[in-house]
Amino acid sequence: MTWRTAAAASLSASVLLALGATGAQADDGSTGTPTGATGATAPAASTTPVPSSTSTPAPSTTTRTPRTPRTTPATSSSTSTSSTPSAGTTTPATTTTTTTTTTTPAKQGAPTDAGDAPIEARWQALGGAAGVLGAKVGTGVEVGAGQYQQYANGRIWWSAATGAWETLGTTAARYLALGGAAGTLGFPRSAAQPIAGGTWQWFTGGTIWASAATGAWETTGATNARYLAISGPWALGFPKSSVQPIAGGTWQWFTGGNIWASATTGAWETKGTTNARYLALSGPWALGFPRSAAQPIAGGTWQWFTGGNIWASAATGAWETTGATNARYLALSGPWKLGFPTRANAVIAAGRWQWFSAGVIWWSPATGAWETTGAIKTQYTAQSGPLSWYGFPTGAPRSYYGGVRQDFVGGSLLAGVQAVLDPVRSPVTARDVWATWRPGCPVGPESLTLIRLNFWGFDNQVHRGEIIVRSDLAPRVESIFGSALAERQPIRSMWRVDYYGGSDPAAMAADNTSGFNCRQVTGGSGLSPHSYGIAIDIDTLENPYYAGGRWWPTTQYVNRADLRWGMLYSWSRTTQAFVANGYEWGGSYLDYQHFEFVG
Repeated sequence: MTWRTAAAASLSASVLLALGATGAQADDGSTGTPTGATGATAPAASTTPVPSSTSTPAPSTTTRTPRTPRTTPATSSSTSTSSTPSAGTTTPATTTTTTTTTTTPAKQGAPTDAGDAPIEARWQALGGAAGVLGAKVGTGVEVGAGQYQQYANGRIWWSAATGAWETLGTTAARYLALGGAAGTLGFPRSAAQPIAGGTWQWFTGGTIWASAATGAWETTGATNARYLAISGPWALGFPKSSVQPIAGGTWQWFTGGNIWASATTGAWETKGTTNARYLALSGPWALGFPRSAAQPIAGGTWQWFTGGNIWASAATGAWETTGATNARYLALSGPWKLGFPTRANAVIAAGRWQWFSAGVIWWSPATGAWETTGAIKTQYTAQSGPLSWYGFPTGAPRSYYGGVRQDFVGGSLLAGVQAVLDPVRSPVTARDVWATWRPGCPVGPESLTLIRLNFWGFDNQVHRGEIIVRSDLAPRVESIFGSALAERQPIRSMWRVDYYGGSDPAAMAADNTSGFNCRQVTGGSGLSPHSYGIAIDIDTLENPYYAGGRWWPTTQYVNRADLRWGMLYSWSRTTQAFVANGYEWGGSYLDYQHFEFVG
């Protein structure tokens, strides 16, 4: 076989076809050694043979000259004749043939004939010229540590390490586009094999996968290892792209998802709704690279990333948890406690919040991340959460008197506790009344007491509220609200007016029950009795107040003949409890919410 050099390998297919499939020709146009040529005898140890002590004519034979690479010139021979006389006789001259052989070594790395037989055998096994590869085109070509032979419909590649294997169709086209055996994939290690409606072919540096819908694409490195580990197209479909760089790692697109790889995380796939959410977040730019495959949990799945987790269920879709919220969610055993996320983390009141199917996690720099659940969550969110006077949670919900209690920056909420007053008194500081007191008010913080107590809500649950009154009236107020709780007098909320910025109209509109507030009379003139800590307003929406030619806060409950829950009357047990403790009810002067201590 005559070899083409590497430079000749760049001939176009049209030129190769023009050469035909009859084998390569020598430089003189012949196709082999001429018949009858005398073969040269190669020397054992020298290029110039040493004459023997006797000259014996070489027998007349015909020997085929071995093939040599095109780069090696033909062997040159020379013949000399000498006559040795014999004493007294004449002996015919003996012809001694001496051969001088000059051999130019093949260039380093050039192939030998070692691949000829395996390539030929593979071609014949595939049907030869009548098979899938068709006829030979041109001669063999050296490449790397092996060689290849071109055929009408493809090539057969050979190396000592891999054997001889063909490449065909779209796989061959992709392989050649990647540089063939000299490229990243190296030599084939198998023929193309059917799989999942397409094919795959194994190479020393990876695998090429092909289907009618996707074309042919390679998988290499860690991505290839992961793809094979999950059963390739059976799990993730066929590749739709080559490996692409991203965020210091790589990603590759498949019909059923993606594989993402980095030096620190290895290669992991994302699929389904998790993959869709991850892509929507810009993948590793937002959440880092995957650190695991998706795992089943609580009827859904979760997947770990360097920057958080994605949780998915049929009912909620796929959503990520990150940062302190993610840490708290994991500490709570994730969906086993709070259910799956139902939306992304969002900004609220200089902090963040995230909804789950069974609760909410709230975070701020000052308080950290804490969940609200059940009735407390309902109460808290109904009051606009941290946008209200409550502020952010300062701890987790905890057991409290047969129910649950949770503390917030601005107070506490209770749910399901025993129906007892359980009041707690605290001294008042200027910080507690930052919006309702200022120097010059009739009483100072030192004359006031903050009472935290229970009340019955419109949701038929026990809640925790707070009210500020003059200190000497604290025992009376505790007794009054104990009666209100026993009567199930509903109260919507009970917070300091400071949470409304000191605005009485805003507090009334929120249906808030409150005490101290150093202010002018709403809708009138003069200093309000609330400025002294001796007045309390209850259920301001259900019990409106008339002043300045209008009803405050609305006219919704002006018709007192229309008895509705929360409305106060002279015969109400709560009204009677106030009166019994020295308070006067304002119902006689159209201030149905107002009670004022008169002694």
